[in-house]
Amino acid sequence: MENQTTDESRPPRPVHNPYAEQSVYNQRALRPCDTHGLTTHAGRGLGIAALVVALVALLLCWIPFVNNLSVILGAIAVLLAIGSLFQASWAKGNKWWGVLSFIIAVTAMIFGITLHPMWSAF
Repeated sequence: MENQTTDESRPPRPVHNPYAEQSVYNQRALRPCDTHGLTTHAGRGLGIAALVVALVALLLCWIPFVNNLSVILGAIAVLLAIGSLFQASWAKGNKWWGVLSFIIAVTAMIFGITLHPMWSAF
């Protein structure tokens, strides 16, 4: 009975680290509370494309007889922004690009529609 070892004489067992097995590139996405739950850039590309189209539509709505094109471009930007919001919500991405482009696109469409009678009077 003297040869039995107790728990105090044994070396401590190594603690399992779930991040140690991952590559360096995946560790940033696996750290808890690092990005407040936003781990991807999903929806960012469509959001930027929607923002560019929405800004072009906003600039064109002030030009007479071209403001009809701004309504069409605004509708395209709204569709791109909605796609960006869907992508970002499915993959827990940042939704600000989609929200910002949606607001600018709707504003451009409203200005294009309301300014149409004024430009038509000339």
